[in-house]
Order: sequence, then structure tokens, then C-alpha cells
Amino acid sequence: MPIDLEARERRGLRLGVAGAVLAFLALTTVQAVAIRPYLPPDELYHVGYAASLLEGRLPTLTTPLPGDRVPLMPDDRRLRRVYVANHPPLFHAPAAVPIGIGERLGAPLAGFLAARFLSVALAAAGAHPPWVLLGLAGATLLAALALLALALALARADRAGGGAGPDDPEAAPGVPQPPPAAPRVSSRA
Repeated sequence: MPIDLEARERRGLRLGVAGAVLAFLALTTVQAVAIRPYLPPDELYHVGYAASLLEGRLPTLTTPLPGDRVPLMPDDRRLRRVYVANHPPLFHAPAAVPIGIGERLGAPLAGFLAARFLSVALAAAGAHPPWVLLGLAGATLLAALALLALALALARADRAGGGAGPDDPEAAPGVPQPPPAAPRVSSRA
């Protein structure tokens, strides 16, 4: 019985690509959670672009950042503009969805993280041939929604447990927070 080497080679190639995509997903998901918001230099402006789309307008290079819609906006009172408005809205429109959901549910960090996870999923989907992308589009959307649900559940669990809370920019995900300080007792009688 002859062995079909071509089919065997194709299977090995598919397994190799799938392994590389899984490794990419694992590493970029860890990075998406571990890096504090807006540490990448232009992330704030891309989130501002998505927030402008939530307001129903396409930003220009002179559009001010909508500070009231940007989750975890730095409070330094600086005037910022959406200087990345020269990009087409193809990526920013899908990223606006989890940001808007997080805003509506009162969990801006969860929406922000879900937008990062969506970016990871879209980048991983780009590694597949175009004919596979149609099936992956639905899977990517489901994965992004599942990650949003996970982020929201973690946010609620942190709030219920009295921890630092997921929307606290000082609280790094996965890093234990110090216990609250004990009340001071006065030695005066």
C-alpha cells in the first residue's frame, strides 16, 4: 500500500502552522495582560480613534482625543489629538465594540483588555490562508466575546472580594496586592 507523501507533508505543514499560531496566541495573550495600559507609545491614540468611532464620527488628525470615552485616560490635563487618524477604520471599528461594552458595563479595563484580545485574535487569524479566514472570522468573534466575558467576570470577582479592583491602573493583573494597612491606634488616653 503506497503512502501519499504529499498528503503527509501537507498535514505536517498544517500542524506546524497551527503550532506556531498557538504559540503566538499564548505569548501575545500574556503580553496583552501583563503590559499596563498605554505603555506602548501610540496605544492611547488608537484607543482614542476607536472611542471617536463610538461617538459616530471618523476622526481627523486634528480631532481631540475624547477623554471622557477613553478607558483609563491619563489625568494630566494635556490636550491630545488622534494623530493616528490617517489609518483606515478597518481595525478601529471592531476594537470600538469591546471598548464600548466595557464602558456601558462600568468595567473600562475589561473592555480595554477585550480590545487587546481581539487584536491578538485578528493577528493570529492573519496567519491562515484566505479561504480559512471565513470560518475563523466567526471563531475569532466568539473568542473575543468569551475573553470579554472572562475579563468582566474577573472584574466582578475582584470587586466582590474587596481587592484592588480591575479598573485600578495601579493594580497589575496577576500580581498580588499588599494587604490594607492596619488601623492606627492612638497611645493617648
